[in-house]
Amino acid sequence: MIDTSTGHIKLPSFELSPELGLSELMNSVTNELDIEDMQTGWKRITINNIQFDERTFNFRVGFLNGQLAQLYFIFETEESANWEVWDRTTELKKLELYRTWLNTVIGTEREFNWGIVTDTFDEKAGFSSISINYKLNN
Repeated sequence: MIDTSTGHIKLPSFELSPELGLSELMNSVTNELDIEDMQTGWKRITINNIQFDERTFNFRVGFLNGQLAQLYFIFETEESANWEVWDRTTELKKLELYRTWLNTVIGTEREFNWGIVTDTFDEKAGFSSISINYKLNN
């Protein structure tokens, strides 16, 4: 799924890559997109319900001045968020599951010539995710 030599994320119907432009993404994705223009050069696009490798993924993709700069994603788990019964311990279990998944998919290396991959728990927002911050070509 994540090509460690290029930073490309290959999905069944489209590919995310550091070279991807905003208009290319919008033309290649058939899922419904939620687009948020931050009026700062940033546009954030949410793409939900991507089926891949027997999992359901949800992506939040960030473009800075039209260039893919970052993305966050989660996949559905037994620990998936149900805000009515949310608790920190369960969310940290999900973080560990993401870490294990990353170790299986890309190994333990997290820094590459194209960017950095992390698994993180956002204390303020209360959720775990996998993130990729791409190095921008300025």
